[in-house]
Formats: sequence, C-alpha cells, structure tokens
Amino acid sequence: MGNFQLADKLTFYTSYPLYAYASGMLELAESDTDLTQEQLFNLINLNPSKISSFNTQALDSIGFYINHNIKPDFFMTLGHNFANQQNLTLQGDDGVLDATQIVNSNIDTDCEYNGWSLVNLANVDSKSMIMQFNNQSDNMVGSFLWGRKFVAPQNVDVSQTHSVSYGYKSKKSVSGKTISTLNYSKTGKWLLDAWELDADAADTRNMPTNSRNGIRTWSVNFSFLQDSKMMAQNNMLNSNNFSQDTQGEYSLGADGSSLSDTNNSTDFYTSVIKMTMGGHLPLVVNISDSANSDQWAIVRISDYSISQTNPKFLNYKLVLEEQV
Repeated sequence: MGNFQLADKLTFYTSYPLYAYASGMLELAESDTDLTQEQLFNLINLNPSKISSFNTQALDSIGFYINHNIKPDFFMTLGHNFANQQNLTLQGDDGVLDATQIVNSNIDTDCEYNGWSLVNLANVDSKSMIMQFNNQSDNMVGSFLWGRKFVAPQNVDVSQTHSVSYGYKSKKSVSGKTISTLNYSKTGKWLLDAWELDADAADTRNMPTNSRNGIRTWSVNFSFLQDSKMMAQNNMLNSNNFSQDTQGEYSLGADGSSLSDTNNSTDFYTSVIKMTMGGHLPLVVNISDSANSDQWAIVRISDYSISQTNPKFLNYKLVLEEQV
C-alpha cells in the first residue's frame, strides 16, 4: 500500500557542518577553486536555491574542518549538474572514505542524473571533510551536507495531520469581489525543481515547469517510545565520573563500545533536536522507507514536546514544516 504524502517511517538527516558553523565550531573552509569564503559557507547553508557556480580542474578540492572529530554516516549533494560530467572523492583525516549509493551516487563514479545525490558512509571518525573533484568541469551546486542520520525507532501514529499550504493572502473589495495576492506557491527551484532528477536538463531556473506545488506540513506523534532511544543519557562532553545507575538504561555511543556522551550519543535529542537547535536550523527528512524523490523534504521542526504516561515510555509530538 502506497503512503503517498503521508509520513510513516521517518529518517532525519541533520547537517553537522551547518550546526558547527552556527555554533562557532567550524574552524576552516578552503578551496582550490575561485569560490569566495562567502560562497563556501553558502554551500553548507542548506539552501539549495542559492546555487554556487565554479570551475574545477581535475583533483581540485573543497575542504571543511571542524574543531573535533565527528562520525558521519551519510553525505548529500543538493542541486547539482554532475550528470555524466563530474564525480567526487571524499576524504577525511585518514584518507579516502568508503561510500555506498542510496540515491544517484556522485562519489567515485559519474552519477546518472542531475539534481541531487545521497550516499552512506562507513567507519568515519574525522574532523575534516574534503571533496575532491575528479574532472575538469563547470560545476553548479546548491548545498553539501553530511552528518549522522536518525531513523525513528517506530512508525508515527496514524493520527497524524498532513496539509499543503500556499503563500497567498486574500481580501474582499468594496464591491464584494475577492482579491488574492500570491507570494509563493512552492519550494524554491534549485537547478531543477526541488528533489527532481533529470539526465538531460541541468538548469531549468529560467524555464516554467509544471512541477509539484504547495508547501507541505506534517504534524506527527509517536506513542510509547523507549526513553533511552529518544533522550540523552549523558549531556556532558565525556563520560568521566558517569556510571550507569540502577534504574536507567544507558546506551552505547556511536562507536558501539564507549558510554554515550553529547558528542557521540545516538538518541533523538542529541542527533536531531540539538543539531537543529530546536527549529533554528533546517534539516532533511525522508518521510517513509521509500527513496523516491517525492518522499523527501527540507523542513524545520516546531511544536516539539514530550509527555510521559508510563515510567519507561514517552510520547512525542512534533511538526515538520517544509521550507520555501
């Protein structure tokens, strides 16, 4: 049974470089290309409507450096013209990173489509993320993001609300006619329309397209979630003087062995709410198990709240509003 535009199994993709930039932990952004510092920062602002154009020679690179190690498990490129002309090699502190395709991979092989790409990363522990461009090309890119995704431990409740809104205001004239002013009707165009893939068209910003319109909002609830998966076990920078008490369940960190802390915990708060500073920063969400392009959105989180009706389980409520 298709879910169409209703949410079921949510996966959250937060941008660690955007969080580091907003919180003062991004130490350096540099490039072999002619990109300015402002343009480099635009590449991690998660606003793919703002396209950066630049030329690369083979093996030119763009690098971002954060002041502590992170363990990203995905890398995403939004709004690109890479089809059959450009691919990247990703490098961390210890060399080349292993990547596996999820959608339209552009890592170490030319991707099939223009539009956007997503790969999984494995066994990364690095302060740096260096994107090496393997071909001479005229590149256009909207946004890069990488970090640790969070897969919700269960489906949302069936009592969700999904709405599609348009940015118009209407009023009635003296004669009783309705006058409507439309400020926006859909998400901003990247090179193609948001989340579209196309092997031939690379830039349709100056072309009218009959794409999906409206701004989507999902109001979702989760009932009876285990507290240890959803709330931080240890909000401190390390686990010094921290031990398991007799009543709590303390999960392991992202490395699978050490106790969790605020740098490597895998709970919802640390992975999503902290990384977006509540609703201050946007993130990418996949609303289902499907990788189809209409199942993705750039959203902000609002009305985030927790209630407890059982000693071991929590109820969650949040609103995901698609960004223009």
